[in-house]
Amino acid sequence: MATRDAAVLQTFFRGCDRIEGNLGLTLDKQGCDNRAYYPNGGFWNIDRKMREKGCSKYWKNGIPELAPEIWSVVPETNSPGKVGWTLDPNKITHWVVCTFDPSDTRMCYCLSFPDYRSFFTKEKDNLISSGHYRVATQTSGGWRSQCVFIPITVFKENDIQMFEVSI
Repeated sequence: MATRDAAVLQTFFRGCDRIEGNLGLTLDKQGCDNRAYYPNGGFWNIDRKMREKGCSKYWKNGIPELAPEIWSVVPETNSPGKVGWTLDPNKITHWVVCTFDPSDTRMCYCLSFPDYRSFFTKEKDNLISSGHYRVATQTSGGWRSQCVFIPITVFKENDIQMFEVSI
């Protein structure tokens, strides 16, 4: 894990004994990139999302955008597709940590995944149909995925539990 990523996680998960990564493919597919372990035996499952360098060129008014995934695999004629990670009720994620290349912004966000998922599940259709937010489809590994880019202010205005820090 890169030094900055470690610093971000240590800032958001103060008081933990350790933060572990490389937890294996099974946990990764369940939405767990890292685990923060606490002295009482408890832990948090963390999914990290890093936006690519240069993403800020798309931001309106310089406001960072998160990219909740609509489809992990976009439906095709002969395939039902696979719902995006944000909408998947089987994820075991507690917190999603969103970071950006420092040249775009030094701001980092840690959002309650149950809040994030609940909000996006309820509001996805309205957000997409409003025309205010960019929807993008990308091809990787032989399939197409799709997300919508939503300014962080939308999540703040809708009382999604979150923490933010500049690192």
